Amino acid sequence: MSLLMPPEWAKHERTWLAFPAADYTQQEDAYLAWSEVANTAAEYEPVTVLVDPKEVQIAKKYLSEQIEIIICPLDDAWIRDFGATFVFDGQNLAAVNWVFNGWGSAQSAGFDVENDARVATFMANHVAAKLINSELVNEGGGIHTNGSGLLLATETVQLGIERNPDWTRLEVEAELNSKLGTEKVIWIRRGLTRDYETYGTKGHIDIVACFANESTLLVHDQQDESHPDYSVTHEV
Repeated sequence: MSLLMPPEWAKHERTWLAFPAADYTQQEDAYLAWSEVANTAAEYEPVTVLVDPKEVQIAKKYLSEQIEIIICPLDDAWIRDFGATFVFDGQNLAAVNWVFNGWGSAQSAGFDVENDARVATFMANHVAAKLINSELVNEGGGIHTNGSGLLLATETVQLGIERNPDWTRLEVEAELNSKLGTEKVIWIRRGLTRDYETYGTKGHIDIVACFANESTLLVHDQQDESHPDYSVTHEV
């Protein structure tokens, strides 16, 4: 089995989103924001939106008719994190199903993630992709690849005690590389400060740094020395 996660700029067939739940924080603003993204993207490419059974009628009011709506039980709307990580298995489509435990906070914060934890499998089945299960607790926003062997990750995410307390750094690296087709994991020590507040992700890489192409890295740059993220970004 030789898997490869393509970079974000690679050609893709469609965009996936998950529609916000009715009890979502700032409900109306969330509906408007998510639907604007979905409706705009749908003008250029196919878009699929997963919608909780209780939200179908609301979703239809906000989403354009050209969007594919699929009913799927959901707890939250951050499908980048709990959804499938699509990869290539040779010439065939496959989907990595990481363990999702609510960004390491589900048990302590007391919120449900059972539905979200099943979404990756649901997505794989829907597109008939080969399902690749992993025992690593991980989220899509916690990884970023240049598509040519390099992977960005954060020590406080994959190596954090809230996610993978029994894994060593070498074991985590081996699992990421085997499931994503990468060769080297570049570890960022920590994420942005606010990401460690209540309901944060504890340091996701996707708001710290990303590859713009195979050899160009974009990094969050905080120039205000009094800002708590000044030291974070200068460490990177």
